[in-house]
Amino acid sequence: MYELTDIGRRELSDWLRELVGQPRHEFPAFVAALAFVSALPPAEVSELLTGRLDLLAGEREEILGLLAASQAQGVPGLFLLEEEYRLVQLDAEYGFVRRLIVRMADPATDWIPMWADHHKNTGQETG
Repeated sequence: MYELTDIGRRELSDWLRELVGQPRHEFPAFVAALAFVSALPPAEVSELLTGRLDLLAGEREEILGLLAASQAQGVPGLFLLEEEYRLVQLDAEYGFVRRLIVRMADPATDWIPMWADHHKNTGQETG
């Protein structure tokens, strides 16, 4: 049988204090993709982002369903905080992606022609 030792309990508390109290910049895969997104043609990126919106909407519905079912079963809100946080993050990402798609479709976005021209010149106009 395993049991949490006093040293382990202190380490857990210290670790949680650090995680809760100190913001950290975490690097999701999507952030890495955005750093290199210009390697794909703008039209393809726009299409991929539109598909991503659909997937994000599906994830949002799953989380909302999980929260509703958990609350209906009497699960205290304390044990649903991580799902509430995921929902807020998801909403922020959804909003960012939606705005990015709009910017990419706007002829006034000054970096779109440069991006598109690069792919025309390299023969990579489509995905």
